[in-house]
Amino acid sequence: MNSEEPNFTSFSPPPPVNNNSSATTAKTSPTTPHQRPSSHTGLSTIVKAQISFLLSTLTADNYAQKVAEIDSLIEQHGHDIYFHLLRRLLIANQSKIFNTGNRSNSEVIIYSSLDYRLLIDKVKQSASNPTLSAVFCDALNSIDNIDSFRNFDLNRFLDQVGLNPVEKVSLSISLLSATKKEIEEKEIITNNFDPLVEALQDPSIQRNTSHQLLHHLLVFFKSYQAESLSIATQQLDAPAEAARSKFASKPVPLVLLPLLNNNKAITASDFSQVKMEDNTTITTTNSNVSLAKVMLDMGYSCCESPTAVRNLLGQFGDSGNAIQEKDVAQVLGMMAGTPTESQNAGNMPWNPNAEASETQRKESWDVETFVDTLIELQPNLNWVKIYQELDYPEFFISDIKGLDILLKAFKAAVKEQQHFPLNVFWGRWANITGQFSVLRCISNAPVEIFNINEMRTRRVLTMEDFVTSGANVKSLAPMLTSQSWNSLDFIETLIKLADSEFFEKVRDLFDKASKQTPELVVLGLAQVPKPWSSIHQELINKLLSMFLISHSSSTLVLTRLWQVNPNLFIEGCLDLYKKDAMHISRILDIAQDLKILPQLLQVQQFVFTIDLAALASRREYLNLEKWLQDNIAEYGDPFIHDCLDFLHSKMGMETTRDTNGNNFSSVRLSMEVAAIFLKILLNR
Repeated sequence: MNSEEPNFTSFSPPPPVNNNSSATTAKTSPTTPHQRPSSHTGLSTIVKAQISFLLSTLTADNYAQKVAEIDSLIEQHGHDIYFHLLRRLLIANQSKIFNTGNRSNSEVIIYSSLDYRLLIDKVKQSASNPTLSAVFCDALNSIDNIDSFRNFDLNRFLDQVGLNPVEKVSLSISLLSATKKEIEEKEIITNNFDPLVEALQDPSIQRNTSHQLLHHLLVFFKSYQAESLSIATQQLDAPAEAARSKFASKPVPLVLLPLLNNNKAITASDFSQVKMEDNTTITTTNSNVSLAKVMLDMGYSCCESPTAVRNLLGQFGDSGNAIQEKDVAQVLGMMAGTPTESQNAGNMPWNPNAEASETQRKESWDVETFVDTLIELQPNLNWVKIYQELDYPEFFISDIKGLDILLKAFKAAVKEQQHFPLNVFWGRWANITGQFSVLRCISNAPVEIFNINEMRTRRVLTMEDFVTSGANVKSLAPMLTSQSWNSLDFIETLIKLADSEFFEKVRDLFDKASKQTPELVVLGLAQVPKPWSSIHQELINKLLSMFLISHSSSTLVLTRLWQVNPNLFIEGCLDLYKKDAMHISRILDIAQDLKILPQLLQVQQFVFTIDLAALASRREYLNLEKWLQDNIAEYGDPFIHDCLDFLHSKMGMETTRDTNGNNFSSVRLSMEVAAIFLKILLNR
């Protein structure tokens, strides 16, 4: 081994950064962490030890063999091992990195050791692959606390490596959002902009520039970051113009189509010819492009036929798991969010000058064709999981058409073998905005689109709840059972969202529903377990009072309320009585209608029950004498005291009747009923 090479077997990483040090921590991006979390598994430790051993045994004769073994380990064990290799090479070769002067690249390699040659090879590899360049950024970030790297001259190092302008700019773009050398990286990109444009038109460089690398470059120059460069805005499209020359005589790859389309409408015929060269496919995990984004950019025609969908999906790989559930969820979310032309941000596949027979304008997503073809290619997708994955940050639907797309997609997928997984929208999402957008659409959906009877959910009420009810109630129930608000899960989820920034929007939905289907709102809220929020209690009080006083659906609502929450029913009666004792007559009517008078007379609010019993006796619904005797026997003096207060109050009301006319504060007590009270009380 070359004497200049470090002993990798005895190499140890630098000491941890002192928190009190003046060293500046490198800034990081969401996709490029400052330092990759190291694996503590035994396998990872063994693999890293193998890397160290292979580095320590590098010679000129075995260089190719050892590097192949290192590459094999990286391929088997992933980017964590690649990160480990780059970090070790950077630290071990820091003296060479900073002391090679202005020698040419070939001289540097000859002058330096084999491990430095390997570092240069790996930097070149990273520069030509955006995915690997992210790992290089991580490695560089992880050592920026070492003194020698604090003033690292990135431009000189890239010159030493010998990158062409395409690779140099690409690597600088990756580093731009991942290190603290933003000014230097912008300068590198700016200074190499013209050489980059020239290189992109060079056939020899074009052949060695992957579609992924080209996509990486073009996306940057169309982004807001490029606007901060010292490059005229009108020049930022020059790389795309140069790249178009590569595809002058052949179809543009799908991954590049939105970037090279130059605002021309993409048609189905364009799409059917799209191919990826060299068996290159878009991978949803390693590329910045997503299936949903590509489809949005291409417009509705990308799924107008099974052939178009197959061509589309073929660009994302042929393996059985090339497209994951989360990818499909984002496609469905995109479709639901842009169901009509006015909402579609992509280029619409329509030529306004074409005859109708030549080009039929597509005005919405053909979700059934997309789903049918997807299932044909990937039959093992978990469609319930797909809908669970709708809870992603960008998900949002603006109207019922979007909800209809979600419903149609699942129906096309399962062929009526499963119920729509409505439960995925319950609870509390991470993306509350998206969740509320669905709930809002459900609340307004007509039964033709959203039939709650076809869903699995806890019902607020069913026809079976009114088997013994009268004809009037039975005639009202069917109209309510099919409404979207006939879901206890829906109402419970919605009312709990009021404890968020959506308070006012939730209130608006409940206010609207309280006018349209107040029966379902009050019965649903009544079945939600306590504790209740202030808006919950407010809605209950308002609606229950309305049904207790008078409403065409009072019998239906109060019948069901007594079944599901009798305590709330009683509380409502007591509140109504406290507000106006004259309501005792209405309460008695309800009790008789529902056949619950004995239960109401057991309530231990004696002022209320004594008044109710007195009126019931007057109407000959109750044997008052026996009722008084039973309650005196059970409750004793407290009950007798309240009876005396009751009689005193009624007598006082009669005394003031002559002066106040007929303004009674409570129902009058008949002489016959008063006599029964006196008879029982005087015999005590």
